Amino acid sequence: LQKLNVQKIKVDKSFLNFKDKRSLSILDYVVKLSKDIGISAMVEGVETPQQQDVLMNFGYQKFQGYLYGKPAMLVA
Repeated sequence: LQKLNVQKIKVDKSFLNFKDKRSLSILDYVVKLSKDIGISAMVEGVETPQQQDVLMNFGYQKFQGYLYGKPAMLVA
């Protein structure tokens, strides 16, 4: 990551399985890593307020998903 020009980490919705200990560990690690190296982390696929609450407790502040609106496409 140090050699790449990484500015953001986007966490896939497949990690939103809160019953899976591995997924929870990965979510925790990604937010800690992003803070430690000074880049932002966003989670995609957030569909419920409960998911958002859990993610906020981990320290995430940016979300994407149907909870906020349907996907849109910009046509130029």
